[in-house]
Amino acid sequence: MIIISTVEFPTKIVVFLLIRSTGGIFFVSNPDTEKYLLDKIKEKDAILNGISESLMLVDARTMEILEVNNSLLEDFKMAKEEVLGKTCHQIAHHSETPCSEKDIHCPVVATCLTGEVSTAEHVHLDRDCRPVYVEVTTYPLKDDSGAVNRVIHLSRNITDRKQAEESLRESEEKYRTLFEQSVDAIHLHDEKGNMIDVNRVAILQSGYTREEMLSLTVFDLHRDYSTRDEILRMWTEWPLGQRFTIEAKHRKKDGSLFPVEITTGRVRFGNRELILASVRDITDRKEAEEALRRSHEELELRVQERTAELERKNKELREFTFVAAHDLSEPLRKIQILGSYIEEKIKDCIDDKARHYVSRMARTAERMQKLLHAILTYSHLDMAGRQPEPFNLTDSVRKAVADTEPFIQKTGTQVEIGPLPGVIGDKEQLRQLFQNLVSNAVKYHRSDVRPLVRIHSAKSDENCRIFVEDNGIGFDEKYLDKIFRPFQCLHAKTEHEGLGIGLAICQKIVECHGGTITAKSTPGEGSTFIVTLPVSPANP
Repeated sequence: MIIISTVEFPTKIVVFLLIRSTGGIFFVSNPDTEKYLLDKIKEKDAILNGISESLMLVDARTMEILEVNNSLLEDFKMAKEEVLGKTCHQIAHHSETPCSEKDIHCPVVATCLTGEVSTAEHVHLDRDCRPVYVEVTTYPLKDDSGAVNRVIHLSRNITDRKQAEESLRESEEKYRTLFEQSVDAIHLHDEKGNMIDVNRVAILQSGYTREEMLSLTVFDLHRDYSTRDEILRMWTEWPLGQRFTIEAKHRKKDGSLFPVEITTGRVRFGNRELILASVRDITDRKEAEEALRRSHEELELRVQERTAELERKNKELREFTFVAAHDLSEPLRKIQILGSYIEEKIKDCIDDKARHYVSRMARTAERMQKLLHAILTYSHLDMAGRQPEPFNLTDSVRKAVADTEPFIQKTGTQVEIGPLPGVIGDKEQLRQLFQNLVSNAVKYHRSDVRPLVRIHSAKSDENCRIFVEDNGIGFDEKYLDKIFRPFQCLHAKTEHEGLGIGLAICQKIVECHGGTITAKSTPGEGSTFIVTLPVSPANP
C-alpha cells in the first residue's frame, strides 16, 4: 500500500514522500515548468483516491485535518470542504474536546506521543451519528528535529465484520442460555461419538465433572456395544435436521444404570455437522409405568376373581330358581287338578258366586304356571354350552311367525318379511327372540286399523340391524328402559294379557349374542324394535 504527500521548499525543489507499511522513501525532483508540478499533484491525488482504506493527514499540533481521500468522505458521508480544516475529533467523534494525552487508546495521540506506528480498533460516527467500526493504523511524519509534526491516519471500515461478530456473539449467547437452561441433559458430539460439549444437567445426570465428560465418548455412557456399529452407521446416514427418539439405558460414573429417552439428530455448527442429543431421565416415568402395570395386573386379577364369583353366584341363583320353580310347580299342579275337580264334580251344587271363585282360582293357577315357565326360561338364557353357528335369519323368523300363526289369524294381522342377513348365534334362541317380538306387536294392536307387522334389515359394518315395525298402540319413549325389565307392564292386565317378561327375555337373548336391542315409538301410531346382531362372515 502506498500513500503520497508533498512538501514544498523555498528553492522550488519538490519533495515527494511515499509511505509504505514498512517505512518511508524520499524522491527529490527539480521541475522546469509549472505543468510538471501540476501533473505531479494530479498523480498524487490519483494515488490517494486509489487507496481502498480511508486516509486523512492530521496536524500533530492542532489535530486539524490537512488532507483526505474519497474513501474517508464516503465513510463519513461528508464533502471534502466540510472536513478539511476541522479537527479529527470533531469529524470522527463529533466532539469539541480533543483526546487526552492519557488516552493511549487513540492511535493519533499514541503516535504523537511515541513517534511510532500505532494500531487500534475504534468507533467513529458518520454524519448521522451512526457508528462506523474501523481498524486504524497511524504513521508519524517528523520534521528535521525528529519531532512528529503530522500523522497519517489510515482506517479500514470493519462495520460489517463487527456486526457479524456481534450477531454471532448474540447467537452463541442465546445458544449457551438455551443449552444451559434446558431441563434435559444435552450432549454435542461428532460422528464417532467424541464429546464436544455438554450442559450442566448432563454433568449432574452422569456424576462426571465437565472435564471428565469431554474426555468420554457416547459409548462410555451407552454401554450396549451390540448396537455400536448400527449407531455409528445411523449417525453418518441421518439427513441434516431430521430428529429421532429412542429409549435406552445410560451408565453413571458410579456404575448404576438409569433409563433415558434420547432425541437426537444431525445439526450444523459453523462448517461442521455434529450430533446433538437431548437426553431425558425417565426414571420417574418408568416407575410410574411399572406401578400402573402392577395395578393393572392386580385389577385384572380382581376382575377375574369377581367375575368368577359372579358366575358362581349366578349359577347358584339359576339352580335355586330352577329348584324353586320345580318345587312350586308340584303344589301348583295339585291346585289346578283340585280346581278342575271342583269345577267338574260339584259345579251343580254351588252357587254362581262360588263357581266364579273356582274359575278365578283356575285362571290364577294357569297364570302362575306360565309365570314359573317364563322364570325358568329367563334364568337359563345364556350361551354356556352352546356352539354359535352361522345361519340365515330368514328361516328362524319364518318359524317364529308360524309359531304365532293362530294369534295372527285371530287378529287378522298382516306380516311382511323382507330380506334378512346371515348371522352367528343360536337358532332356537333367536327364534324365541322374534317370536316374542311378533307376539308383542300382534298383542298390542289397534282396533281401528288392520294390524301390520314388517320385518326387514340393514347392514352396518360388521353388524346388521333388524327392524320389527308395527302400527299398534305404541308407547311413550320415556318408559323405554322400563319395558325391558322383568315383570314390568305398561298396561293393565284387564286391557292386555301378559306376564311382563317377554321383552326382558328378548333383551337377554340379544345380549347373549353380543348385540343390542332398543325401540322407537309414538303413542297411537306404532312401535319399531331395533335388534343389532353380528353378521356372519359368509353371510349365507
